[in-house]
Amino acid sequence: MKRFSLILLLLWSITAAVAGPLGKYGPYDETTDSLNHTLWPGVRIGGDGSSSQSLKISDLFLEADSNFKGGCASKLSVLDTWLKEAIQLHNALIKAYSEYKTNRESLIIWVEFFGIRANRDMSIYEDDEPLWKTIGDHISRVSEFLAGAGLRNPVKPGEKPRIFCSEDAGEYAPWDQPIKDENGKEIPYAKDENTGEVTKYWTVGEVFVIQKNKYADAAAYWMRSYNGYAFVRGALCTKTENKMDYAKTSAIPPIPYTEGEELYFGKANRYILFCPLAFDAPSGKPHSLSSLADAASSANYPSGAGTPKLDGILPRSATLYHELYHLTDNGDTSDPYYMLDSLLRAAQARLVPSPSSETEKIAKNPETYAFAAMAAYMNQNPPEGHDRIIYIGGLPFKPEAIFKS
Repeated sequence: MKRFSLILLLLWSITAAVAGPLGKYGPYDETTDSLNHTLWPGVRIGGDGSSSQSLKISDLFLEADSNFKGGCASKLSVLDTWLKEAIQLHNALIKAYSEYKTNRESLIIWVEFFGIRANRDMSIYEDDEPLWKTIGDHISRVSEFLAGAGLRNPVKPGEKPRIFCSEDAGEYAPWDQPIKDENGKEIPYAKDENTGEVTKYWTVGEVFVIQKNKYADAAAYWMRSYNGYAFVRGALCTKTENKMDYAKTSAIPPIPYTEGEELYFGKANRYILFCPLAFDAPSGKPHSLSSLADAASSANYPSGAGTPKLDGILPRSATLYHELYHLTDNGDTSDPYYMLDSLLRAAQARLVPSPSSETEKIAKNPETYAFAAMAAYMNQNPPEGHDRIIYIGGLPFKPEAIFKS
């Protein structure tokens, strides 16, 4: 199916004109009400985000001192700006979620990016109600975190998650290396009966055998900030010809295999580690625009003629926003769709003839939320003298060009 056949589906779904509220809301009043009245007071910052100046990255994350290798001491002002912009993006997405039944330009975001199917009265298909609720839950988790409520089901209640700004935060730990405990001491496995000397130490690969065998490129890192281990694919910051990481959020801490022996390792809540590319992605790369304000400036705001494409205007702060969906999820959220075209195809596949098996991946895909939030922000914040735009197939159009009778 060609991309722009999606426009026909959108028109079929939501061509009814909307002059105002349509009466009683559908089955997700509770979710919407929760987002509006419970979470917004601590998060919502207004149209220009000016009052977010008081919220700092250190209010939400643990940051190591300036002597810690891999810390963010030199990047705090950048991260504070990113946080402000992430809140602006999130507020735009919350607004679009709450207005789905009264604003067709908001509804189109959910159809376009998540494959939500809507009736002519702009209510959600009954079969899509579970997906709609899941989307609301993921948005709500980020709202709670930004409001200072921390993580749901934290490993260490009352402790903030950590934030790092380079791979120097971790030390590569080969699988056959003796493993260290919560005090940074190597753990003996066996001792000579006569001398008491250690003859063998537990190794990283023996204790965390499941992580070792999970992927061919699985790797372990010793995290000095909490005297524990992190497990990743490749490296903390992968740098290959085909892939360069912007950031990584740690997985849920694994259960060690210890043959019944009690071994203790340092534990911490999940962390976000930003790689160098996140801070200096060159023009043309994902998440490379210098600021959110640049994207919506009078000089750069799209005319609605089909250019530029959405993936060319995401700011660097979108990396933080993306990682917040990893951080606040219960499980180890993957990135099944990172490129704009792939996530749009996945959403489109849900629209006809029936929902695909990709529904769960769509609902949990962090980059989908980043793109949807950016589309919502651009729609809601046209500069003075500019007409609003909406995104179809990742391209900007004037609403009247899509919704014309």
